[in-house]
Amino acid sequence: MSLIIKIVCPAGIITASDTREVYSTVDKSIGEKNYINYSDGIKKSFLINKISIAIAGNANIGDKQLKDFFPEFLSSLESEIKYDNLIIEISNLYKGLKKHSTKYFISFYDEISLNSVYSNYFKFEPYLFCLDTENMSINRLNHDEDGFTFGFFWGGENERISKTLREQRTGINANNLTIESSIQLIKNIFREVQNDFKVTKEYPTVSENIDITIQTSYSNELIRNYY
Repeated sequence: MSLIIKIVCPAGIITASDTREVYSTVDKSIGEKNYINYSDGIKKSFLINKISIAIAGNANIGDKQLKDFFPEFLSSLESEIKYDNLIIEISNLYKGLKKHSTKYFISFYDEISLNSVYSNYFKFEPYLFCLDTENMSINRLNHDEDGFTFGFFWGGENERISKTLREQRTGINANNLTIESSIQLIKNIFREVQNDFKVTKEYPTVSENIDITIQTSYSNELIRNYY
Protein backbone atom coordinates (compact mmCIF):
# COMPACT_ATOMS: atom_id res chain seq x y z
CA MET A 1 0.00 0.00 0.00
CA SER A 2 1.35 3.40 -0.94
CA LEU A 3 1.35 6.50 1.24
CA ILE A 4 0.83 9.90 -0.37
CA ILE A 5 0.70 13.11 1.67
CA LYS A 6 0.01 16.55 0.23
CA ILE A 7 0.14 19.69 2.32
CA VAL A 8 -1.22 22.86 0.75
CA CYS A 9 -0.05 25.86 2.77
CA PRO A 10 0.45 29.58 2.03
CA ALA A 11 4.08 29.00 1.04
CA GLY A 12 3.45 26.18 -1.43
CA ILE A 13 2.30 22.64 -2.13
CA ILE A 14 4.43 19.89 -0.60
CA THR A 15 3.92 16.31 -1.81
CA ALA A 16 5.51 13.22 -0.28
CA SER A 17 5.27 9.68 -1.62
CA ASP A 18 6.78 6.47 -0.34
CA THR A 19 8.82 4.34 -2.77
CA ARG A 20 7.99 0.75 -1.77
CA GLU A 21 6.64 -2.02 -4.00
CA VAL A 22 5.42 -5.06 -2.05
CA TYR A 23 5.26 -8.57 -3.46
CA SER A 24 2.53 -10.86 -2.16
CA THR A 25 0.32 -13.84 -2.89
CA VAL A 26 -3.32 -14.39 -1.95
CA ASP A 27 -4.51 -17.40 0.01
CA LYS A 28 -7.84 -17.89 -1.78
CA SER A 29 -9.12 -20.29 0.86
CA ILE A 30 -9.22 -17.53 3.48
CA GLY A 31 -8.89 -14.47 1.24
CA GLU A 32 -5.76 -13.12 2.94
CA LYS A 33 -2.54 -11.69 1.52
CA ASN A 34 0.77 -13.35 2.25
CA TYR A 35 3.62 -10.88 1.93
CA ILE A 36 6.81 -12.25 0.39
CA ASN A 37 9.24 -9.38 -0.12
CA TYR A 38 9.52 -5.74 -1.12
CA SER A 39 11.62 -3.38 -3.21
CA ASP A 40 12.24 0.32 -2.52
CA GLY A 41 13.13 3.08 -4.94
CA ILE A 42 9.90 2.80 -6.96
CA LYS A 43 8.85 6.15 -8.44
CA LYS A 44 5.33 7.24 -7.51
CA SER A 45 5.78 11.00 -7.87
CA PHE A 46 6.36 12.87 -11.12
CA LEU A 47 6.58 16.40 -12.54
CA ILE A 48 5.47 17.53 -15.98
CA ASN A 49 5.05 21.16 -17.02
CA LYS A 50 4.86 22.39 -13.40
CA ILE A 51 2.20 19.77 -12.63
CA SER A 52 2.83 17.31 -9.80
CA ILE A 53 1.43 13.78 -10.04
CA ALA A 54 1.52 11.35 -7.09
CA ILE A 55 0.03 7.86 -7.46
CA ALA A 56 -1.53 5.60 -4.84
CA GLY A 57 -3.64 2.45 -4.97
CA ASN A 58 -3.66 -0.28 -7.60
CA ALA A 59 -0.40 -0.26 -9.57
CA ASN A 60 -1.68 -1.93 -12.74
CA ILE A 61 -3.25 -0.85 -16.01
CA GLY A 62 -4.44 -4.02 -17.68
CA ASP A 63 -1.51 -6.43 -17.55
CA LYS A 64 1.07 -3.64 -17.23
CA GLN A 65 2.50 -2.11 -14.09
CA LEU A 66 2.61 1.66 -13.84
CA LYS A 67 6.26 1.65 -12.75
CA ASP A 68 7.24 -0.04 -16.03
CA PHE A 69 5.85 2.56 -18.41
CA PHE A 70 4.47 5.67 -16.68
CA PRO A 71 7.72 7.69 -16.81
CA GLU A 72 8.05 6.97 -20.54
CA PHE A 73 4.37 7.76 -21.03
CA LEU A 74 4.87 11.20 -19.49
CA SER A 75 7.96 11.87 -21.56
CA SER A 76 5.94 11.14 -24.72
CA LEU A 77 3.47 13.95 -23.95
CA GLU A 78 3.85 17.56 -24.99
CA SER A 79 6.24 19.31 -22.63
CA GLU A 80 3.79 22.22 -22.26
CA ILE A 81 0.73 20.02 -21.68
CA LYS A 82 -2.07 21.59 -19.64
CA TYR A 83 -3.93 20.00 -16.76
CA ASP A 84 -7.13 19.23 -18.71
CA ASN A 85 -5.27 17.46 -21.49
CA LEU A 86 -3.13 15.55 -18.98
CA ILE A 87 -6.27 14.16 -17.35
CA ILE A 88 -7.56 13.08 -20.76
CA GLU A 89 -4.28 11.36 -21.63
CA ILE A 90 -4.19 9.45 -18.32
CA SER A 91 -7.85 8.47 -18.64
CA ASN A 92 -7.24 7.18 -22.17
CA LEU A 93 -4.77 4.64 -20.75
CA TYR A 94 -7.72 2.82 -19.17
CA LYS A 95 -10.02 2.64 -22.18
CA GLY A 96 -11.39 -0.86 -22.70
CA LEU A 97 -9.71 -2.21 -19.55
CA LYS A 98 -11.07 -3.37 -16.21
CA LYS A 99 -11.07 -0.45 -13.80
CA HIS A 100 -9.22 -0.75 -10.50
CA SER A 101 -8.94 2.06 -7.98
CA THR A 102 -5.77 3.97 -8.72
CA LYS A 103 -5.70 7.50 -7.37
CA TYR A 104 -3.75 10.23 -9.14
CA PHE A 105 -3.20 13.26 -6.89
CA ILE A 106 -2.51 16.17 -9.23
CA SER A 107 -1.49 19.66 -8.12
CA PHE A 108 -0.36 22.90 -9.75
CA TYR A 109 -0.66 26.68 -9.56
CA ASP A 110 -2.73 28.84 -11.90
CA GLU A 111 -3.84 32.44 -12.01
CA ILE A 112 -6.57 33.14 -9.52
CA SER A 113 -10.04 33.90 -10.83
CA LEU A 114 -11.05 37.55 -10.69
CA ASN A 115 -14.31 36.37 -9.11
CA SER A 116 -12.51 34.78 -6.17
CA VAL A 117 -12.91 36.44 -2.78
CA TYR A 118 -9.12 36.07 -2.45
CA SER A 119 -8.21 37.83 -5.70
CA ASN A 120 -7.10 40.96 -3.83
CA TYR A 121 -4.62 38.90 -1.80
CA PHE A 122 -3.29 36.28 -4.21
CA LYS A 123 -2.22 36.38 -7.86
CA PHE A 124 -2.03 32.59 -8.15
CA GLU A 125 -3.95 29.84 -6.37
CA PRO A 126 -3.07 26.21 -5.64
CA TYR A 127 -5.14 23.51 -7.32
CA LEU A 128 -5.34 19.93 -6.04
CA PHE A 129 -7.36 17.29 -7.86
CA CYS A 130 -7.78 13.54 -7.43
CA LEU A 131 -8.51 11.25 -10.38
CA ASP A 132 -9.92 7.89 -9.23
CA THR A 133 -9.79 5.35 -12.05
CA GLU A 134 -12.32 2.99 -10.44
CA ASN A 135 -15.14 5.21 -11.67
CA MET A 136 -13.02 7.66 -13.68
CA SER A 137 -14.07 10.54 -11.43
CA ILE A 138 -12.11 13.75 -11.00
CA ASN A 139 -12.64 15.90 -7.91
CA ARG A 140 -11.03 19.05 -6.63
CA LEU A 141 -9.94 18.55 -3.04
CA ASN A 142 -8.85 21.98 -1.82
CA HIS A 143 -11.88 24.19 -2.23
CA ASP A 144 -15.00 25.35 -0.44
CA GLU A 145 -17.75 27.91 -0.97
CA ASP A 146 -15.24 30.77 -0.67
CA GLY A 147 -12.71 29.41 -3.16
CA PHE A 148 -9.46 27.52 -2.61
CA THR A 149 -8.38 26.15 0.77
CA PHE A 150 -5.16 25.16 2.51
CA GLY A 151 -5.02 21.81 4.28
CA PHE A 152 -3.81 18.22 4.57
CA PHE A 153 -4.67 15.58 1.98
CA TRP A 154 -3.58 11.96 1.73
CA GLY A 155 -4.09 8.60 0.10
CA GLY A 156 -3.01 5.02 0.59
CA GLU A 157 -2.59 4.07 4.25
CA ASN A 158 -5.68 6.04 5.21
CA GLU A 159 -6.23 4.65 8.70
CA ARG A 160 -2.63 5.14 9.81
CA ILE A 161 -2.38 8.63 8.36
CA SER A 162 -5.74 9.57 9.89
CA LYS A 163 -4.49 8.38 13.27
CA THR A 164 -1.31 10.45 13.23
CA LEU A 165 -3.00 13.59 11.88
CA ARG A 166 -6.42 13.56 13.52
CA GLU A 167 -5.60 11.98 16.84
CA GLN A 168 -2.16 13.44 17.54
CA ARG A 169 -2.21 16.76 15.69
CA THR A 170 -5.67 18.20 16.03
CA GLY A 171 -4.23 21.64 16.73
CA ILE A 172 -2.11 22.01 13.60
CA ASN A 173 -3.40 24.56 11.11
CA ALA A 174 -2.06 24.32 7.54
CA ASN A 175 -2.53 28.09 7.22
CA ASN A 176 0.39 28.54 9.62
CA LEU A 177 2.82 26.12 7.97
CA THR A 178 5.88 26.94 5.88
CA ILE A 179 7.61 24.68 3.38
CA GLU A 180 10.23 23.76 5.98
CA SER A 181 7.72 23.00 8.74
CA SER A 182 5.55 21.05 6.29
CA ILE A 183 8.50 18.84 5.33
CA GLN A 184 9.38 18.26 8.98
CA LEU A 185 5.78 17.35 9.73
CA ILE A 186 5.75 14.90 6.83
CA LYS A 187 8.99 13.29 8.02
CA ASN A 188 7.50 12.86 11.50
CA ILE A 189 4.33 11.33 10.09
CA PHE A 190 6.26 8.81 8.03
CA ARG A 191 8.26 7.83 11.12
CA GLU A 192 5.06 7.37 13.10
CA VAL A 193 3.54 5.24 10.34
CA GLN A 194 6.65 3.05 10.40
CA ASN A 195 6.37 2.73 14.17
CA ASP A 196 2.70 1.80 13.89
CA PHE A 197 3.61 -1.15 11.66
CA LYS A 198 5.97 -2.32 14.42
CA VAL A 199 3.42 -1.84 17.20
CA THR A 200 0.72 -3.74 15.32
CA LYS A 201 3.28 -6.33 14.11
CA GLU A 202 2.13 -5.92 10.52
CA TYR A 203 4.20 -6.19 7.37
CA PRO A 204 5.68 -2.73 6.57
CA THR A 205 4.13 -1.89 3.20
CA VAL A 206 5.37 1.73 3.31
CA SER A 207 9.02 2.69 2.85
CA GLU A 208 11.07 4.91 5.13
CA ASN A 209 12.68 6.79 2.24
CA ILE A 210 10.40 9.21 0.40
CA ASP A 211 10.26 11.42 -2.66
CA ILE A 212 9.27 15.04 -2.03
CA THR A 213 7.90 17.55 -4.51
CA ILE A 214 7.92 21.25 -3.64
CA GLN A 215 5.71 23.57 -5.68
CA THR A 216 5.33 27.32 -5.38
CA SER A 217 3.78 29.88 -7.68
CA TYR A 218 7.21 30.42 -9.27
CA SER A 219 9.15 27.12 -8.93
CA ASN A 220 8.82 23.33 -8.94
CA GLU A 221 11.29 20.76 -7.59
CA LEU A 222 11.18 16.98 -7.20
CA ILE A 223 13.69 15.51 -4.74
CA ARG A 224 14.20 11.75 -4.94
CA ASN A 225 15.10 9.67 -1.88
CA TYR A 226 14.73 12.56 0.54
CA TYR A 227 15.73 10.44 3.52
